[in-house]
This record gives sequence, structure tokens and C-alpha cells, in this order.
Amino acid sequence: MSFPVPAGAKHQKHCDAATTKCRPVDGRALLRLNGEKLERMGIVQDSLRQEVLQQVLQLQVREEVRNLQLLSRTSFGNFS
Repeated sequence: MSFPVPAGAKHQKHCDAATTKCRPVDGRALLRLNGEKLERMGIVQDSLRQEVLQQVLQLQVREEVRNLQLLSRTSFGNFS
């Protein structure tokens, strides 16, 4: 799972200032994003940070629904 950074962001990738290494934000790092981390990544506008966090939350909900559907199919499939 990866997430595009909005157009108003300074950086398209997560950059480590200490090592100057950049990498795409995806997977577990994406799920751990918060407002402070987004600001350090260059998304300084509060409205953009909120938009990113809202979209991340939507992705989390979709993933949970998908996992629950798979789990219920597996669980109920054993009793048929």
C-alpha cells in the first residue's frame, strides 16, 4: 500500500535529514503517519496534513474491512 503525497508538499518521499536518504512512504510507515511526521516531511499546510491523515484513515478502514471479509469467508467456509 502506498500513498501519493499531495501537490502542495515540499517532498514526494520520506527523507531522513541525518543521512539525506529518501524513500517512498508505504506500508507500516504510512499507517504510523501523524501530523508532526507529515510536517517534518515538508507538508507545512495544516489543511494538507489533515487531508493526508483523512485519506490514510480511509485506507486503514478499507484494509480492515477487507481483512474482516477474508476472515469471515475463511471461518464460515469451514462449517459448510
